[in-house]
Amino acid sequence: MAKTAASVERDRRALDLRVEGRSFSSIAKELEFPRAVDANAAFNRALRRCTDEERKAVVERELKRLDALAKATDAVDDEKATQRARAIKGLRARLLAD
Repeated sequence: MAKTAASVERDRRALDLRVEGRSFSSIAKELEFPRAVDANAAFNRALRRCTDEERKAVVERELKRLDALAKATDAVDDEKATQRARAIKGLRARLLAD
């Protein structure tokens, strides 16, 4: 997909909303992405365009958020815990990919 100014701007808005603490589901709804995973992809594209300093700060914040989610997984049943752990692992991998 070609990078248009509108798509770059939309990706950046996804990153800004996530930094504000919004879930990928709510970002997808607000920015009219089909699914939360699409909002996550936009967030990660925007993250790759950030300066090294900004990227480091955002990644650090996001890793803390994922760690908190992982801890909260202990309070749910085994099936949900497994599903959530797999989702967190995927989010972490996409976040840390170069």
